[in-house]
Amino acid sequence: MRYAIISDIHSNYESFKTFLNILPSISVEKIICLGDIVGYNPNPNECIEVLSKLKYFDGIRGNHDRALVEKNYNDFSYEANFAIKWAIKNIKPDNLIFLKNLGKGPKLIDNKFMICHGSINDEDQYITSIFQTHEEFRWLFKNNIHLCFFGHTHYQKIYQLNTKKEAIFEIGDKEIQIEKNNFYLINPGSLGQPRDGDRRASFAIFDSDLMSIKIIRYDYPYEITKQKITDLNFPKFLAERLESGI
Repeated sequence: MRYAIISDIHSNYESFKTFLNILPSISVEKIICLGDIVGYNPNPNECIEVLSKLKYFDGIRGNHDRALVEKNYNDFSYEANFAIKWAIKNIKPDNLIFLKNLGKGPKLIDNKFMICHGSINDEDQYITSIFQTHEEFRWLFKNNIHLCFFGHTHYQKIYQLNTKKEAIFEIGDKEIQIEKNNFYLINPGSLGQPRDGDRRASFAIFDSDLMSIKIIRYDYPYEITKQKITDLNFPKFLAERLESGI
């Protein structure tokens, strides 16, 4: 089966629509979302309405989804705080119900791989370095789960626990083969707000038959999203970061 693994849409409708237009050309059978459908950008309703109608969708909540549902955003940055308060005022009842029904990770998908938002046991934790993967790999090894996808950081990352060498490596390749004796933590990057200096959106394709992973990047009309942010008087930085990918 071929899965599209997406994360951190963050109410960016232009990017999400572009992603959906790409899918037919790559023959994906399921879309798996690692959380944060809402936040930062101005189209939470549109993103939820499209996503919720997909018959081949599965996923979990992120910390921004939780903040909107629980109306608890006190630990957010000024920009994130502003966007969530705006979304709380503008979210449609049916879309709020959809967010409420999203489960908290970790979650096992089709008994093949696991997903979480931040770390396995904390959806708010950022995994940004090899050092921070040690506890995650211990958990995966103990539970004999060889593949886990995570989001939250908006950075593409592929980490491998090589059991033969008894070491953890960060892999820079954008296309890899999963080796059956090793363990993997993979972040597909962000659909809605890339932060690695490249404004193009990103996601991953996992082929469970070929046991392959491919990271895909694509351009989308970010100028439209940027103008919407400006027109709604969202914080200026939210518009600027879409152009610069920070």
